[in-house]
Amino acid sequence: MTNIFSVLGDIPTERVAERLGLEVVCGRINCLWHDDTRPSCIVRDGYHCFACGARGDNIDLVRRALRCDVKPAAAWLGKEFGVTIDYTLSSTDIAEYRAAQSDKRMYAQWRRELISGLADDYRANDILAAVWEREYEAGCECDIDYGKCKRIMAEIDYIWDQVMDDDEAKRLWADGRYGAASYQTAHNAPNSAFRGIGR
Repeated sequence: MTNIFSVLGDIPTERVAERLGLEVVCGRINCLWHDDTRPSCIVRDGYHCFACGARGDNIDLVRRALRCDVKPAAAWLGKEFGVTIDYTLSSTDIAEYRAAQSDKRMYAQWRRELISGLADDYRANDILAAVWEREYEAGCECDIDYGKCKRIMAEIDYIWDQVMDDDEAKRLWADGRYGAASYQTAHNAPNSAFRGIGR
């Protein structure tokens, strides 16, 4: 049996937004999840608001715009875009859809927080390294471990490249890599400004 949620998710989100009567400006709409006066919600392969962080797929967008549940949203999408839903959506289908959506949101949050933590750590170690360089040039003693700063920065560059590749990031997420303890243990403070990411 074809996964109807996957089929409905393949409909271009920009077209879904237009069909809902939402004004699309350069691939963006006013966010439906907060009081938005300038379009901050991108509608491509689902939606993602850069202001409030709301994100989801076509069904979520329809649910929010029409204030309805999963079944009516799926039926509306099917009718509007000529997708035949040839079976009744069971409570199991809907539960599986909701679980998948929850996993997607958790992954997106993990990735955002990891990127933010990596950026914070890189900046912190870059500053420490710059302080050490200034002190060294001035002939002063400095208790900063310059080598450790540079090693951490190199490791962050490596992790950054992995996280920026969406397929690789999903593999890391599935493996439980860079969770709450692993990154912090590797860096063992005080050089790490990383807050730790939990799942």
